[in-house]
Amino acid sequence: MSFFIINSNENSKELFIRLKIFWPNIDWIRNTKKQEKIIKNFYPNFERNYLKRTNHFITNINLKPQGTSKIKKAFIRRSKKTFFDLTKGSSENTQEFVLDTEGVDLRYVLNFDGIDHTKSFSNDILEIYKVLGIEAVRQILIQELRNLISFDGSYVNSRHLSLLVDIMTHKGKLMSITRHGINRTDIGPIAKCSFEETIDILYHASAFGVCDNLRGVSGSIMVGQLANLGTGKMDLFFSDKLLKKFKIVSGKQSANEKGVPQRSAEYI
Repeated sequence: MSFFIINSNENSKELFIRLKIFWPNIDWIRNTKKQEKIIKNFYPNFERNYLKRTNHFITNINLKPQGTSKIKKAFIRRSKKTFFDLTKGSSENTQEFVLDTEGVDLRYVLNFDGIDHTKSFSNDILEIYKVLGIEAVRQILIQELRNLISFDGSYVNSRHLSLLVDIMTHKGKLMSITRHGINRTDIGPIAKCSFEETIDILYHASAFGVCDNLRGVSGSIMVGQLANLGTGKMDLFFSDKLLKKFKIVSGKQSANEKGVPQRSAEYI
C-alpha cells in the first residue's frame, strides 16, 4: 500500500491536504470470486476508516500550542557563510539556510531548539526593546541605518550613526528624532527652536521666562560662540605675577658669527 499526498503551499491563506491510497499487486480487471470479495469488502472499508481517522487528526487536534500565531509566513533562503577551520588552517565557504518571517515573535523564536538564537534578530525595534533591552536596540539601529544608507552605494561615517543612535537611546528608552522627541527634552529653548516649532518655542520661553545657559552645541552655534566642546572646552588664563617675573632685556644685542645682531632675553 502506498500513499499519494498533495498539500497546498505553507504560506497560502487556505490550507488543504489531498490523500489518495494506491493498492499494489491488485488486478482490478480480473473478475474472480476471491478477488471480487476482497475488493468489495476489505479495501473500501479500510480506506474509508483510514481517511476518517486522518480527517479526525487533522481537524480536531489543536496545533497552536506547538507554534506561534504571530508569525504569519516564513520564507527559506540560502546564505553564504565563511568560517575558519582551525584543523586545516584555512577558511572555507559554506551555505546555511535562513528563515525570513512575516511577523515577529522574538521571545518564542529565541527559545526554540531548532533555531540558532545567536544569529536571530528582528527589525522590529519595539519588540527588541521589550525582549532584549536598550543595548540591543542601539546595536540593531546602527545595523539597520547602515543597511539603509549603503543600499544605493552611499556612505556615512560610523561615528555619525553612533552619535545619532546614542542620542536616541542614552536615557534608557527610545527617543524619536522628531518634534515629539528632541523638543521634549531639557536642552534649552535656543537649541529646541533650531530643530522645529521655532516660533512656538520662543513664545513659550518668553512667556514663562525660560533661561538658556547656552552650554549645548546648537545653541552656541546659533549665537555665534564656541561650543563647549573640543578646542572650545579649553580656556587661557593670564597671570600678572608671572608676567612681572618675565623680563625682556631691551637694547642688549648680541652678534652671531656672521656679525648679524640678535635680540636676547633673560628668564628670571
